[in-house]
Amino acid sequence: MRLSSTTRVRIQKAFRGLCILLPGISGFFSPAPAEIELVLPGVLPGELVSEARDVSGDGSVVVGVSGDRIWRWENGRLSDLGYVNRGGWRNSDATSISISNDGMALLASAPGYRGGIYTWDEGQWRFLIREQHSYWSSILSGDGETVCFNKRGQSYRWRDGEYRRLAMPSEFHITKANALSDDGRVAVGFALDRYRNMSYIRNRILITEAALWKDGKVISLKYPPEMDSSLARAVSADGRYIAGDAYKATFKLERGNYTACLWEVGKVMTLPPPPEPEAYSSAADVSGDGTIVVGRTGIGDPPVLKSNRITEPYDAESRACIWSVDTDWGPVDLNDLLDANGVGRQGFVLDRATAISADGTTIVGYGITAAGRRQAFILRMGGTAGTLVAR
Repeated sequence: MRLSSTTRVRIQKAFRGLCILLPGISGFFSPAPAEIELVLPGVLPGELVSEARDVSGDGSVVVGVSGDRIWRWENGRLSDLGYVNRGGWRNSDATSISISNDGMALLASAPGYRGGIYTWDEGQWRFLIREQHSYWSSILSGDGETVCFNKRGQSYRWRDGEYRRLAMPSEFHITKANALSDDGRVAVGFALDRYRNMSYIRNRILITEAALWKDGKVISLKYPPEMDSSLARAVSADGRYIAGDAYKATFKLERGNYTACLWEVGKVMTLPPPPEPEAYSSAADVSGDGTIVVGRTGIGDPPVLKSNRITEPYDAESRACIWSVDTDWGPVDLNDLLDANGVGRQGFVLDRATAISADGTTIVGYGITAAGRRQAFILRMGGTAGTLVAR
C-alpha cells in the first residue's frame, strides 16, 4: 500500500485536529544557552510513564508511548493517539512506532488477537496488514513510501501495494529488519541460525549476524575480531552507514563483551563506552549523514538477545550517550553535556537515547525523573549535536 500525498494531507489534518495542550505535564529546562533545550513532553492523563520512540527528519515531530497509548508531540503540544491494538495485547514494549521524515506518515505495529501493522489515517488507526496471533514489528522509510515488517521469523519489504520477502543469508533461518534508508532500497537488521544456537538456548543468548539487504541481495556485515555476534539497528539516509551492536555470545554474557558499532562499506568501527571497567555501549540510531550515533552506555548488564527479540532491562547505571565524527567517535554522556552548558535537569537523568533526527539537531529518548519514574525527553540543539559536543 503506497502512502499517497493525499493520504498524508488527511493525516496531517487529523493530527492538527487532535493537538490539544495537556496542562501541567510538560517541562522546558533551558535557562542559559538558547542553543540547547531539554523538553520533557510529560505523560498522557491517567498514565505514569512515557518514552519517545522516533522523531521526524527536522526534529519538529516526536512520537512515543505513554503506558499503552501512543502520543505525538509537535509545537509544544502532546496529542493522545490512543491504543493501537484494542482487543489484543496492549503492551507498549511490543509496539514499534515509525514516523516519516516530513512527520506526516505514522506507522505502528502490535502482536495479539488483533495483531498487525497500522497506519494513522483520518484520526484513527487503520489496518495496513493483519494476521491474528503473529508477532509483528514494522519500520517506515524516511520518504514514507516503504514499509519493512517482520512476522514469524521472516522479514518483508512492502512498497507500491506489493511486498516481497527479504533474502535469507546462507546457513541462516531467521531474519529481522530493523531500519530502512530514506528511499527504502536498503534495509538493515540481523539474521540467526536456530540450529547453531541450540547450545545457547539454556542461557537464552543467541548468535546473530548483522545484515544489509539491497536490490534483492543480502550482505553479511563483519563484526569486530574479538566478538562473534552482531546486529544492525539503524542506517543513514543513503544506506552507507549502519549503526548497531556487537557482542561475544559466551555461555554467560559477561560485562565488557558488548559494544556499539558503526559499519561503512565493509569496514566496522567500535564505538567505545566510558573507560570504567566492564562498561558497555549500545547504539540505537544514526543521523542522516552518518556522522552522529546515539544510544547509551552503562556498567550494568548489557542488552541481551532473547527469543529473536532484544530485551533491555532497566539499568540504573546506564546513561544516554552520543558519538560523533567531531569528537573522533569518543562517547559523550548527554547528562554531562547539559550540565556543562548550564541546562538545569532538576534531578532528571537521561537514561537512553532512542532516536536522532536526520538533520542531527534533535535527540529523543527517555530518562528517570527525581521521583523515579520513566519519562520521555526531547533534546533540541541550535546546530548539529556533533558540532555542539565537540566544543
